[in-house]
Amino acid sequence: MFDEKFIEDNLAKVLGISHIPENRKKAVIEAMQKHIQSQVAVKVMSQLNMKDKMKLMPLMIKRNPEEIMKFMMEKVPGLPDIIQNEIKNFRPQALQIINS
Repeated sequence: MFDEKFIEDNLAKVLGISHIPENRKKAVIEAMQKHIQSQVAVKVMSQLNMKDKMKLMPLMIKRNPEEIMKFMMEKVPGLPDIIQNEIKNFRPQALQIINS
C-alpha cells in the first residue's frame, strides 16, 4: 500500500536491525510492514476529508504505491512522522520477533 522501501529503511533504522542477516531482516520487515501499514492507514484516513478519501480510493484499488504515497504526502504533511511513530510503537513486538 505504501512505499515499502521508505518503510523498510525507516524500520531497519529505528529497530537497529541492520546488523542481522539479510534474509532474517527481510522476513521480519515483511511481517511488520502489514501491521504498520494498517496502523498508518487508519491515522491517515482519519486526517483526510471526505473529498480526499474519495480521491484516494481509486489509487488504492490500482495498488500503485508511488501514487498512493505521493497523494498522502501532499495531503498529510506529517506522514513521515506518523510512519516513524508507528514503527517506534511497534518496536517491542518487533524485538520479540527478532529475538525468538
